[in-house]
Amino acid sequence: MILLDAAFIIELLLRYHFRQLQKKDDHIFHKPYLIEDIWYDMWLLENQLPFFILEDLFALAAIEIPDQHENPTIITVTYEYFKGLEAVQGNRQTFPPYTEARVEHFLDFLRICHLPSSRNQEKQEGQQYHKGKTAPSVTDLHQAGVHFSLSKSNDLFAIEFKNRTLHIPKLKLQLETESLFRNLIAFEQRHYSENYINDYVFLIHNLVNTAKDVELLVQNGIIENWLPDKEAASTLINNLSRGTTLLSDSFYFSGLCKGLNDHCKRTCNKWRANLKQNYFNTPWAGISVCGAVFLLILTVIQAVCSVIQALSQPKNIS
Repeated sequence: MILLDAAFIIELLLRYHFRQLQKKDDHIFHKPYLIEDIWYDMWLLENQLPFFILEDLFALAAIEIPDQHENPTIITVTYEYFKGLEAVQGNRQTFPPYTEARVEHFLDFLRICHLPSSRNQEKQEGQQYHKGKTAPSVTDLHQAGVHFSLSKSNDLFAIEFKNRTLHIPKLKLQLETESLFRNLIAFEQRHYSENYINDYVFLIHNLVNTAKDVELLVQNGIIENWLPDKEAASTLINNLSRGTTLLSDSFYFSGLCKGLNDHCKRTCNKWRANLKQNYFNTPWAGISVCGAVFLLILTVIQAVCSVIQALSQPKNIS
């Protein structure tokens, strides 16, 4: 059974990567929904096949593709396969032969694709932070004057708070998002001491609590929502958080949460945001407020002048 599964997977990866190998009557690639079903099955935790078996069989087959300058590797075809579903982040330099990293199976491969490029800075900053606090919601941050901007990085962990602006990489929400992250979290919590995927999902859940939070991030181009509506997107994110836990001593985003909470604590930030959002949100609203303030000042001046004039007049004593 293992040999049969491994042969099927290698054939599938090669046909996906090299389209000239696909036949006209191909039973998989001529049925788009079937290839998607296979995608999902290949990252299920209970379906994982040890990667070294695929490597050994791939090497044993000595595969050569016509009109190709170099022969493919199992890492190359695996990366391109999952990239087609936008289920990978980063690049192939994360894997052998570029590094000494060992891939256990496909789910481990996908986890490595999602790992942050820098894995120590945030945690070192967060160790000095209060253990119980997490990030405010997007709505609370908006009310405290925080702006939201789409990060140029494709690293999901490149979330930065600078100059009252929270930079967040794009997050695409689609039907397979929940399945992928649930399996990543389940695998990571049982096989790794550093739970990066868990920490990312935990943070996103705290930021996005309601459909209003989703709407704000969609408006800023941060969330790409392929679900029926914003309520469905909010429900998906909240469902993901059910399997997450907060380990305060090693929470990757502790430093970020500290900065966001410190900003929200300052009352002046909320006053400034309230003034801008409610009274200066359009040019006409700003003109109306300025006109009202000007009239108020004139009224006060007139009242003061009347009082001074009344006090300066001599009193008639009869």
